[in-house]
Amino acid sequence: MQIGQRDGGPRSFSKLRSALHADEVLHSGNIRYQIDGAISSLLRQKIVDLRDLTMLTLDRYEDEMLAWRHVEPYFGDCCCALPLQLWEQKDHKEAERYILESERQWAESVATGDTSAIERILADDFIGVDPKGRLYKKQQMIADTRNAPKSFVSNRLNDVKVRFYRKTAVAQGSETWEKHSGERGRFVWTDTWLRRNGRWQIVAAEDLSAPEKAN
Repeated sequence: MQIGQRDGGPRSFSKLRSALHADEVLHSGNIRYQIDGAISSLLRQKIVDLRDLTMLTLDRYEDEMLAWRHVEPYFGDCCCALPLQLWEQKDHKEAERYILESERQWAESVATGDTSAIERILADDFIGVDPKGRLYKKQQMIADTRNAPKSFVSNRLNDVKVRFYRKTAVAQGSETWEKHSGERGRFVWTDTWLRRNGRWQIVAAEDLSAPEKAN
């Protein structure tokens, strides 16, 4: 196996991945010691070093990042925690941009009838709660969006706050809408996003109707 250069060259993580992916390692009651033993062995053989470990990314190696927390006794607090924190910060910044843009597209679809965004961002097992307390699923939301332009002239996204909890994100925001009748108002909502199979999607939503904010 070609390991590659340590300073900027290509690297291979196959041996590290196999050590961390083994079911008996990840799911054993003695997980802490088994993982420590596997990684320390690789380090002694100079197969990987600390810089190799920091290059692991969640997009392809989610299990390895979860295993980071069990390597702390070998590296010490600062060495182990820092790569995970740096990775989480980078991933969450990218995810936040994606979530904000997706929420904007969903808001605007109320006036355009374009369902492409919600078909992409709503999970197949999505369940929402509308302002009247009724449950709705993904296919119902798609159907309602296609008919929404009959009632709505516009719907624009206002403020959105996104908070992350590992593979879960909670987005809370509001939208201002106007109907053909001249009626105006707001939707205030909470969307729960979940990262599965490398994709962020909404698995739950709750919507409220509110008066338009005074200028």
